[in-house]
Amino acid sequence: MSAMQNKVICVKTVGMDSRKQAVFRMAFKMHTMQRYELAEDALGMNPDLAIVDMDCVDGNLLWENHGRENPELPTLIVSMIPLPDAPVPVLVKPVRIETLFPLLRQVLSERTTPGRQSPPQSPPLQVVQNAQPELASQPVPSSVNAPSSQPAMQKMPEQVGRFDPNRGLLGTLQEILQAKRPSMVMIANQNSLIVFPEQERVMVLQDLAQLKSACENDGVSIATRPLQKEDKPDNRNIVVSNFVGLLWQVAIWTSRGRLPEGIPVNAPVKLKYWPNLTRMAPIPNALRMAAFLVRSPSSLPVAVRMLNVPPANLFDFLSAAYSIGLLDVIESRREAVETPPVEPVLVKDGAKGGMLSRLLRRIVGL
Repeated sequence: MSAMQNKVICVKTVGMDSRKQAVFRMAFKMHTMQRYELAEDALGMNPDLAIVDMDCVDGNLLWENHGRENPELPTLIVSMIPLPDAPVPVLVKPVRIETLFPLLRQVLSERTTPGRQSPPQSPPLQVVQNAQPELASQPVPSSVNAPSSQPAMQKMPEQVGRFDPNRGLLGTLQEILQAKRPSMVMIANQNSLIVFPEQERVMVLQDLAQLKSACENDGVSIATRPLQKEDKPDNRNIVVSNFVGLLWQVAIWTSRGRLPEGIPVNAPVKLKYWPNLTRMAPIPNALRMAAFLVRSPSSLPVAVRMLNVPPANLFDFLSAAYSIGLLDVIESRREAVETPPVEPVLVKDGAKGGMLSRLLRRIVGL
């Protein structure tokens, strides 16, 4: 997949009308870390992968024709029901951005192709209809039935992993954003990113896998220098990404289920406004966490308990929101509420008395 990440990935659709294609076209426009285009919009390009919609009358015939005509083309299936015997990955409808792009990356990296394999079979209707009576007549042990009926309540870990958001690639990008100066970022002595902070644009000169590796390895050298006139990449397939979206992604890669040092565990946190999640790298349960934290402040243990999400997901979300200045840490306000006031109003001036006394004398004198 690394060879694909710096170019437009052409996607062929099979068994889709214009309405279904519009769903993927919109999703591709919202994704900023990698350019995807439908084959209908990328004339003259050979497809890099295919998406086959099995929810049509001739789904099996389409699959057989597709496998015969494109036996080596990486393929993804979309279907309204799970297909456990499918020879390639299956995306269950409705199509969601947080699951679509990870599956596309998986298909490209694993090179899952249709070949000459038979079409996947849907579960028999009779089995689906009779499944519920069988479960009702034959009791299932509670240990087996518990995960589906009542998932285990998530809890905060005893030890919370930490990382310094001012170091590494994340800290370097933050410094460039504050300086507001076009810069070249070099990773392991190689030109990797051209950043235009005022335009909120960044040109990715390396594969995303190398950027991710730099976030995960603290020993990788990262340096910056002012952008020069000769820094003009001649590769037309360079990815031009949104700088905020790149910060969000780099924060996720850096966090890896840990919490930035600037966020106390017990301090209430709140989102300043609703994030544009459709243009950001996906995080599991991101919509639920955003909806919860945008309404009112909450401490991390309360958020984990109320949302019942894995703490690692919450920490990744908070790290990403913190990196783009979207998170409000309200520790100082909480301390101000809990600490009794010093009674500044009761401090009186010996000559004129307090403010309340002066106001009463003014009223009496009217």
